Amino acid sequence: MRTDYEKFERSDGGRRLLRQEALIMESLEELNRILEAENISRTGLAQRLGKTKGFVSQILSGGRNLTIRTIADVCWAIGYTPHLQLERESPNLVALSSVQNTVRAVDWMGAQPEMEIKEWKAVSQVPDAPMTANQELGLVA
Repeated sequence: MRTDYEKFERSDGGRRLLRQEALIMESLEELNRILEAENISRTGLAQRLGKTKGFVSQILSGGRNLTIRTIADVCWAIGYTPHLQLERESPNLVALSSVQNTVRAVDWMGAQPEMEIKEWKAVSQVPDAPMTANQELGLVA
């Protein structure tokens, strides 16, 4: 029996909405991570963009529509170049809103941050069988 989330994730409309939100969240997390690493305040970013601190707070908190142009403007203001990477969706994807080939902030068993996963391991051959997150990421056999 599938959970409501699994049913939503399997529907075209639900999967589409989840991908939109996942991309927004990934973009916001990355921008906020870089701002913190570069020690750039929201006030400083606002000055560089010629915008108000309120505008910057709205985009960085997800309260304002985050467009590709806005992402590019923020990247320009902090001296970064944005890159978009598209990956084919896994046919067995059920419980994850997005799967990446890179594991970020890994801090266990000697793994390094930004460790690239070299190989996907298809554990389940049954089309409707959900895979665990670790199986989907190829971290378990």
